[in-house]
This record gives sequence, C-alpha cells and structure tokens, in this order.
Amino acid sequence: MIYKPEVAPYRWLIIGTLICALCAGLAYWYFFQHLAYGAPGGASIPMKWDYVKACLNPFDQDYCRQVKAAMSPESEEQFYLGTTTFAAFFVMAIGCFGYLVWEWGLRVKPLIIKAGFTVAGAKELAAASNHEIKRDAKGLHWFGDFFISRLREVNHFLVFGAIGGGKTQTILPLLRSVMERGDKVIVFDFKGDYTRMALSKPKGAADPQDPLLLAPHDDRSVIWDIANDLLVEEDAIEVANRIIPETKDRFFSDSSRTVLALCIITLMKTKPQKWTWWELMETTQLPLEQLQAFAKKYHRDAMIYLNADYRQVSATISTMAAGLGAVRMLAYGWRSSAGKRKTFSLRKWLLDEDTRDRTLVLQRSGRFQDQSEGWISAFLTVMSSNVSDVSFGDSTDRRVWLFVDEFAQLPKVHRFESMLETGRSKGLAVVLGIQGVEQLVAKYSQQVADQIESLVGTKVIAKINVGQTARRLEEQFGNTIMITHRRATDGGGRLKWMREEKREPVVHRTDFQTELGPLLHKKGVYVLVSGIGKHVYRVLVPYSKSKDMRPAEEPATWTMKLREIFEDKAEIARQEDITAQEEMRFGEREPEHSIEPDDHGKTR
Repeated sequence: MIYKPEVAPYRWLIIGTLICALCAGLAYWYFFQHLAYGAPGGASIPMKWDYVKACLNPFDQDYCRQVKAAMSPESEEQFYLGTTTFAAFFVMAIGCFGYLVWEWGLRVKPLIIKAGFTVAGAKELAAASNHEIKRDAKGLHWFGDFFISRLREVNHFLVFGAIGGGKTQTILPLLRSVMERGDKVIVFDFKGDYTRMALSKPKGAADPQDPLLLAPHDDRSVIWDIANDLLVEEDAIEVANRIIPETKDRFFSDSSRTVLALCIITLMKTKPQKWTWWELMETTQLPLEQLQAFAKKYHRDAMIYLNADYRQVSATISTMAAGLGAVRMLAYGWRSSAGKRKTFSLRKWLLDEDTRDRTLVLQRSGRFQDQSEGWISAFLTVMSSNVSDVSFGDSTDRRVWLFVDEFAQLPKVHRFESMLETGRSKGLAVVLGIQGVEQLVAKYSQQVADQIESLVGTKVIAKINVGQTARRLEEQFGNTIMITHRRATDGGGRLKWMREEKREPVVHRTDFQTELGPLLHKKGVYVLVSGIGKHVYRVLVPYSKSKDMRPAEEPATWTMKLREIFEDKAEIARQEDITAQEEMRFGEREPEHSIEPDDHGKTR
C-alpha cells in the first residue's frame, strides 16, 4: 500500500508564527514602553532598544551588566523578566518561521505524490465524511468517528470479504444503526445471524419490538400475501420466471413458466387479491382441459404449449411440477395456519410510511435450499417491480433499506440493477455483501456485474484472498504516480540527491489478504473504505457484540412430521377425478365426473 505522506501543518505553523510575533511585540511594549524603570536614588531611567539588545547579545554582556547596575533591584528584576519573555516569544516566532521555510521550500522530500490515490487513515475518513455532511445533512453512524451523509445513504454500499474475512462484522454496526433509527429495512438472513439480533423500532416508540420474519420453515413466520403484491399479468410472468428454475432444455422451462403464469393470472382474474399459495398449487394440478379453457380465456400465450402434442404437453406439465418446490413449500407451510398468522403484503408495506413493522427478515433455510432460493428470488423480483412503480414516488425523506449479505448465493434477481438505479431517488438504500466479483459474473454476466458495481457509491473491502477480485480491485484503484528522492554516489564518489518517478498500484493485490481482516488486531477488523474524498482509507471496524434476542430458528411442524397429502374426502375425490381425466386421453376408461372451470372453486 502507498500510504498518504505526512503533510506539515502549514496552517498551524503560519498561525503560530503570527501569534508568537504578536506576543513578542506586546511583551516589548508592555515591559519596555509601558512600565517605568528607576535608579537606586529614585531617578527615572528611560528605556532604550540598545539596552535590551545588549542583554540579548551573548557577546555584549559587559554593557548589559552596566545597564543593570544603574537600575534599582526592583527595576532590574522587571527588566530581566521583560527580556526573557520577549526573547522567548521572539525565538518561537523565528523557529516557526524557519521550520515553515525549510519544510516549504528547502527540504528534499523523500516522497511526493504526483497523481493517483493514497491510503489514509480513520482521521482522514472522518474529515472527508464531515465535509460531505456540511454540504448535505448528517446521516447514520457506522463505526468509530465515521458518519454517513444522507445523500450517501442512497448511493448504496458494496462490502467485499472472503469467508472469515470480516464481512458480516463490517455490516452489523450499519444494520444496527438503521434499525435503531427506525428506518424500514429488509434483511436477507443467510445463516440465522440476523434473525437473532434484529429489532423493529416504530417511530416514537421507546422500546423496540420483534421484527417480522418471512420463512415458511419457521414457526414464527408471517404469510406472504402475494395476492396483493401482483397487480398485472406481467407481475405474474416475472414471478413464474423466478420460481421455475432454468433447465437444460430451454423450451420446457419456458413453457412450464408460461403455464405457471397462466395459473397465477387465472387466480388474479377469478379471486382478485384473495387467493393463496395453496390455491395456486391446486390450480397447477388441474386437468389439461381446464387449463386449456383458462388459457383461452385469460392468457392465450399458454395455448401454444397446452395444445401441442401430448408428449410435449406432458413434458411441460412435468417440468412445471418438478420446479414448484418453492410453491409447495409455501403452500404446505402456511395452509394449516392461514387464519391464525399475520399476513404481509410487500406493496402495502412499501407505501405505508407509518407502519409499525419496520423490519422484515427473509430467512433462508439451509435444509431446504433450493425451495428457499426460489421464493426469496421471487420476493426480491416483486420488490424490484414495486420500487420501479410510479406509485412508489420520489422522496428525499424516505428510507427503505435492503441488506443482502452473501448476495451471490441468491438466484438471479431480475432487473436488480434497474432497482438500484431507480430506487436511489425514491429513498432505497441497498447494502450488498459478496465474496468476490467472479460470483456476480457467474450469476449474472460481466456487463451486469460491471453495471451493479458502477451504481454503488461506497465500497468496503475486508480480507480478500488473492484472485480475480483482488486483481480487479487493484485495477480499479489504479496506479499512483510518485516522485522519490534518494542519496546516491555519482561517478566521482560524491553523494547527491537522485530524483526518480515511479508508477505503482496504490493497493497491491496481495495487500487485500495480508493487510486486511480480523486477524491483525484483537479489537476489530481492518477494512478499506473507498468512494469518499480523495483517498482510500484503511480503518479499524470494532467488533460488534450483538445481544441474542431470540433463537435463530424455530422449526415449523411440517418440517418435523411427515404430512398426509390427502387429508379429506373432497381432496381425494378431486385427485381421482383428475386421474380419470388423464386416463381417458389414453382410452382406458370414461371419466366418472366432469370438471368445469366453475367447479374448481366449489371443490376447494
């Protein structure tokens, strides 16, 4: 690392020179012009500059002794005090002025920064942040003396850190400040750490309350009221695209997504803002004829897939069924407690500025990883569309935070980069934690990864192992052009100053591994902060000790007990009727019942 050279305090040297010179002048006036001096007989002695100069000159002490001998003891003591006071201030003024001249023009500096960044410390970071705050307004406290301006809050944050590199420890103090201020915040909890310490502090409340938890595998979870979050057909299409994963054969994944979108649109048309995840799962299991009827009436894009060859249709339906793990998880997880649990509508929550529920935790299940990733990706996609909507207007006072630690562990979130761009003016602040840029490139693309990075105003780098991310950050920080001076001998053996101009990386790629992280200091994590002021700042983030307010997880009943899929006679009859419809297509038997679109609502 190329550290910022120590700069002489020129301002204080100039101020010190002027103050000392002024004090010397005042001392001379007071002691030698204002006060009177007398002889032993009482006669007055006029004070002259020659007397003072003689006593200050070490080579003219004989004359000084003659001057003092002519004075009374009181006047001699007064004269001694005046000369020493005047001499002290005069010498200090000359010293400050001499050091200023030497430092400014005579000293050969070993290092001169010509262009590029340098690495500064916590003092410079606080000064740069305070400079922003003076032009804008004071925002959140992060760590130490580092405060964020209100404008910087919505410029988003990107925190880099390898496993065990201090990334989470860096994010925690910012998250705590957000929750204590009472801002609305959504937290993606990858390991359960944030569920333990999260709190919700309504405006004007003295004590915090428990946050909302959205996790179908947890017994404390609220129910995602998706019926109130999807308004138009395009919303349904986006959610279907996130729920059904990509397959090797793109045709069948696209066709199954279209059929799932048909099922969602059907419920939006027939039961507006009142349908549930269980009803969505039931709709996906309807006979082909009924799905065809719904497609003809509500979503004609699905007809091309449902009216194709039966083998092709069967592959489409089976692909959809295989990809509905997230829907089944939400349907079975919330079916038995539908009337008992609190519901959560993301759209209503975003638009309600006075809601008492300020914090929502999205908890990923390590046991049901694929299903969790599906519904969380769908949730963030719905959030992206709602943030971009006109109803969520611009605001300088609103703050809605999104904390996504281990962002690369999520499936691809559609239009995430556009949410970062449009959400800035609407009060959306995003904090992303990733292990490396290569994860973003693998999940999205090089172009989208570059765009996400360019939309982030503040980057914080904890310990990173040497690799692609370290090389990329080294290139982003750029090279520093510096001039160095060193003593060397010329051809004649004489010492002389040699001037050299060098170009070196401000932070070498190995520095991200050796100079950062939690193992360098027992009280905290060393990180680099960039994007503020004229430097890159190496600072210490103190360890955060969060109080565990609740367990990380309380398993729901369905996660511990093998469920009975068909619990009632009506459900069994419905499934038998569907089977009869399918067997009829092969000519094995006639159907016992006929299911019409209107009968679907009755059988449920």
